[in-house]
Amino acid sequence: MISVAILLVVFSLIAVRQVGKIKLEIWQVMAFGALACLLTRQISPTDALMSINLDVILFLFGMFVVGVGLEESGYLSHMSYKI
Repeated sequence: MISVAILLVVFSLIAVRQVGKIKLEIWQVMAFGALACLLTRQISPTDALMSINLDVILFLFGMFVVGVGLEESGYLSHMSYKI
């Protein structure tokens, strides 16, 4: 039940992270959720470390690099104008 509450808080913070005076980055919200799960012992530190999938981390890193490259080159703006 605590895990579901943490998940709902994380989703809510992501939804309203740019509203109001407090500006939260998405990584801060995710780190808060992970820390909350560890502190409430919903998952052990060992299980958390074993759950990290390096292939997924590297894939996401590559996608972010490509996305930033497309945005900084102006390609995304160009394509949005075309649409």
